[in-house]
Amino acid sequence: MSKDGQASSIRKRATKQAFTLVELIVVLAIVAVLVGISVPAIAAFGSPKETLRKEGRRVMRLMNEARQVAMSRKVRVEIRIDPVLNEIRAVESHAYRALMANYPDGLVDREDEEWIAFMSNRFERAVSFGEEISLEGFSIEEIEVPFDEDDAFQRLDLPETQYDGAEDAEAETVALTFSHFGGSDGGGMTLRFKETSLNIAADILTGRPKVVNRRVGEP
Repeated sequence: MSKDGQASSIRKRATKQAFTLVELIVVLAIVAVLVGISVPAIAAFGSPKETLRKEGRRVMRLMNEARQVAMSRKVRVEIRIDPVLNEIRAVESHAYRALMANYPDGLVDREDEEWIAFMSNRFERAVSFGEEISLEGFSIEEIEVPFDEDDAFQRLDLPETQYDGAEDAEAETVALTFSHFGGSDGGGMTLRFKETSLNIAADILTGRPKVVNRRVGEP
């Protein structure tokens, strides 16, 4: 091979190596960008705020369904907190209360034949939570107005008082009630995860669920 041919071959190999290096740099840059985007997203996905957003959407869907049932069936529908099963449950108020009278301790056996037969044509839906989520009801008097969207997720410790919808702390408590025309009594629920909480209530006139700020300390 002539000297010119050898030089040309060397230049081609050098050019090929140069392009390979450039491609490697481009790939590394793309990987770096993807990592920079994905790491915060992954961290946010497991954050208290993201967890409460997801759980809050489930609660709001339940509330919307309960509101629709209250209007369509012309009944009162209660949103209850079950501390034993760590659930939020929506039920037809009158029928549910009549049946609960058979369970004075507040602990319901939903496998009981009487329960199944009685509730088969009544509305009852529940949203269950893991042990990491704690639930608490509150009254309309505890809602701060106006609503501050920047403080939707509260990190301050709430007062130890709990909205008492039942005498027994181990029994279900009524967080709020929807009327037959779709409105509500304005109560709500607090969902807590770690040191962060999300407060969800129902509008008095429309009954639509909304995120609110819960008053910290005495009203």
